[in-house]
Amino acid sequence: KGRDAIGRKDLTTRDQAIIEIRDVWEKVTASTAIHYLNSAKANFSDNALRNHALSEAYAFIWNIQFNPTQKLTDSEINNDILATYFDNLYTITIQDIEAVKTLLSSRYGFDSLKDNL
Repeated sequence: KGRDAIGRKDLTTRDQAIIEIRDVWEKVTASTAIHYLNSAKANFSDNALRNHALSEAYAFIWNIQFNPTQKLTDSEINNDILATYFDNLYTITIQDIEAVKTLLSSRYGFDSLKDNL
């Protein structure tokens, strides 16, 4: 849609496509973070597997702030999530992981899917 609009010099449709792509990409990013949080929870007793999954989740959550139309504020990402829950991967709890999953899933409409991503 966007590529076609560029070829036709239809800037309005191009701009709509940009917004759609950003929104979908952000959902992909958030759902991937939830996937890694589920992996961390499933491998909680294995420090290597848990921390690998948590570091992946961290990166995907951190990435959300670079979407100009993000659903989470920079403060929510950096202070409420990353600084609060990911400060020390050895002290994070399953409850912490669930709190982050709940925040992400509620903001992005994944509540019914969050345990299966």
